[in-house]
Amino acid sequence: MATGPLSTRVAALCAEVAPRLTPQSRSAVVDLRQRLGEPLRVAIAGRLKAGKSTLVNALIGGRRVAPTQVGECTRLVTQFRYGTSDRVDVVRRDGNRVSLPLDSNGMIPQKIGVPRAEVSYIDVTLSSERLRDLTVVDTPGLSSTNEQISASSKDFLLGDTGSSDEAQGLLSDDIDADSAGALTGAEAIVYVFTQSVRQDDVEALEAFRTMSARLSSNPINSLGLFNKVDKLVGTGDPWPVAGPLATSQAEVLRRQVSDVVPLVGLLAETTESGRLTAADCEALRQISGMSAIDRQVLTASVDLFVNRDCPVSKQERERLLVLLDLYGIRFSLSALEAEPDLPTNELSRRLFLASGFPRVRQVLDRAFRWRSDAIKAGWALTGLEQIALARRTCGIASCSGTPWSGCSPSRSITSSDCSTSYSRSPPARSSCRTRWSRN
Repeated sequence: MATGPLSTRVAALCAEVAPRLTPQSRSAVVDLRQRLGEPLRVAIAGRLKAGKSTLVNALIGGRRVAPTQVGECTRLVTQFRYGTSDRVDVVRRDGNRVSLPLDSNGMIPQKIGVPRAEVSYIDVTLSSERLRDLTVVDTPGLSSTNEQISASSKDFLLGDTGSSDEAQGLLSDDIDADSAGALTGAEAIVYVFTQSVRQDDVEALEAFRTMSARLSSNPINSLGLFNKVDKLVGTGDPWPVAGPLATSQAEVLRRQVSDVVPLVGLLAETTESGRLTAADCEALRQISGMSAIDRQVLTASVDLFVNRDCPVSKQERERLLVLLDLYGIRFSLSALEAEPDLPTNELSRRLFLASGFPRVRQVLDRAFRWRSDAIKAGWALTGLEQIALARRTCGIASCSGTPWSGCSPSRSITSSDCSTSYSRSPPARSSCRTRWSRN
């Protein structure tokens, strides 16, 4: 990945100061420089069952790779990055890797064959063009069963730049340790929530903002995603409610995120991964041919849709629920009633628009991709500052005054040049670097 002008200048600074540092500090600076040349790393965070993995599948596009049903993989941090071939590696906490094939459906296998306590994260490389400039990190979420932060997890979270007291002050007890580690190792975050923001949601975002914004209070590298807005209403159109509610949630989170965007994540995943088939469309067409009152009763609840008499088999209806849920089904039936010959690709396009995902992609591009150079440069500068402050001295022979005053590039680059907030630098210890190292 080509680096931008700000990242290039910061990389030059890293190259200049690294030889003058102690081995431990030098290793951390080398890590910073390497990260500057990698795609922007965005963590997907939120509570359990908020739809994080569904969002990941929509972001990757073209296929469905991340499991959405609860299993071993959904309890582990999973990194999705670009590669020339599809590959799944289970990265142990000792740094060793265990390679796995994708399952018969092209997804990460539910059984990974490694005890969970020994797993650091799952590293997935995919030949998806969307991952060329964006690495996506799917986290297990809040309220996970693993609430205890071990000593090694604290090392990952804080490296040598913080203390246990600081960790306890920043982290909510409800944040899974591995999720917290993934967040502090990311340069940006998309926080997924449903219905309304809870106090622990605010605390989790505030913890990330505090850790990532040591040199700036602007939450520009954080985005809120208001998912499952189709659940806001019974049988009507959710968007007249979702829009104003998202605006009010953005006001609540104005210190933590740059914006809040509403979404029907399931429709985004189904349409972006191409899962809606001609057979699915035909089943919907048959249902649309029923009388209006029969359709209304059939789609009144999940139980009625599955069990009530219908020209479409129960198995086909269950599949439609998995793909579209009731909102997507009602939307499709309405479209097919108006245009009985509507082709599958056009129905899929309309469902994609109804999901709200076009705006999500637009906001992500504006908030992250277009500002990637500034975000990464600022993140690295924050890391350099933390390394210097942690040592009480920068270790540079010519250093006096400010930590990097002996290095000419620092005179012309500051965190304010980047006009954004930045994520925490990676830990200096080798055991921590292994966690997000690339093969």
